Amino acid sequence: MANLRHRKKRGKVDEGKIRCLNTLGFCWVRQATWEQRIHDLTTFKQKYGHCNVPMRYPPKPVLGWWVSSIRQRRKRGEIAKDKIRLLNALGFCWQIRQRGLQIPWEQRVNDLKAFKMEHGHCNVPTLYPPNPTLGYWVTNLRKQKKRGTLAKERIFLLDALGFCWVRRETESSQKSMMSRET
Repeated sequence: MANLRHRKKRGKVDEGKIRCLNTLGFCWVRQATWEQRIHDLTTFKQKYGHCNVPMRYPPKPVLGWWVSSIRQRRKRGEIAKDKIRLLNALGFCWQIRQRGLQIPWEQRVNDLKAFKMEHGHCNVPTLYPPNPTLGYWVTNLRKQKKRGTLAKERIFLLDALGFCWVRRETESSQKSMMSRET
C-alpha cells in the first residue's frame, strides 16, 4: 500500500485505478494510528450506541474497513491482548452472522429510539445512511408482526415508542431526512 501511495505521488498510477480505489474508501495519506482509529470508533459509538460500523459509512469510509480488518486480524491472532481488552470495553462486537452483524434486540431498539429523537418518527428508510441495517430491521419487524411471529412484549414496547406498523412514507419526510444526512 505504501508503494501505491508513493507511485501516485509521482503520478505513476492511472486515473481509472485512482477513481476505483477512491470509491472503495482507499486512504491516500499515511494510515491513521491505532489511537486515532479508536478515537473514531469511540465517536461513532457515542453517536449511534454501538461499534458496528457499516462498511460504507459515509463520514469516514475507512472506519468500516478498519473494523472489518480488526475482526480478521483477531481471528488470525494478530492483535495484542491489551487492544482486545480495550475494544471489549468499548462493546466491540467480534461475531458476524453470514448475512451481516448480529445486533442484539436492545441495541436495535436503542438505535430506533435515537432515530426517533432525531427525526420525530420511527419510519426508518430502507437504506438509512448512518445505519443501513436499521431500515431492514424495521421492515422485518412489520413482517414478523403480520405473520404473528413477533413476541407480544416486543409489540407492546414498540407501540409505546410510537412505532407505525404500516409504513407511511411521504415524499416530504424522505426529502427532509435525506437532506439532513447530506
